[in-house]
Amino acid sequence: MKGAGKSSGSPVELVDVYPTVADLCGLDAPDDLSGKSLRPILEDPSASVQKAALTQVSRRKGRGANADGFKGYSIRTDRYRYTEWDGGKEGVELYDHENDAMEFNNLAEKDEASETVKEMKSLLQESMKRAGSS
Repeated sequence: MKGAGKSSGSPVELVDVYPTVADLCGLDAPDDLSGKSLRPILEDPSASVQKAALTQVSRRKGRGANADGFKGYSIRTDRYRYTEWDGGKEGVELYDHENDAMEFNNLAEKDEASETVKEMKSLLQESMKRAGSS
């Protein structure tokens, strides 16, 4: 592998592991598989196999065994991470990793980020639909 020992900023998902292993072993992965082979990134860390990665996180609201829970869904591109907690009812987050890698400045409510929020929201909805999470 040409990219051995190098890191990549390309968004990837856990579902990409199986098709990657199959590809590296010379096996054909099933057509209906969700993930994509990461082989192109392993060979060239500047390559990309997908525009964004979807993540689901569970949170509890309150304390104790009877605390209500809700889910958050995030979409991560090479630059932004956008999250909706409980479909946006528990909050929305947008972080610009190019200018705020530690995620200190939530841009979701800023007027100047409204177009990016719209784009990332659409990308999140598309990704959730493909994953069967909508």
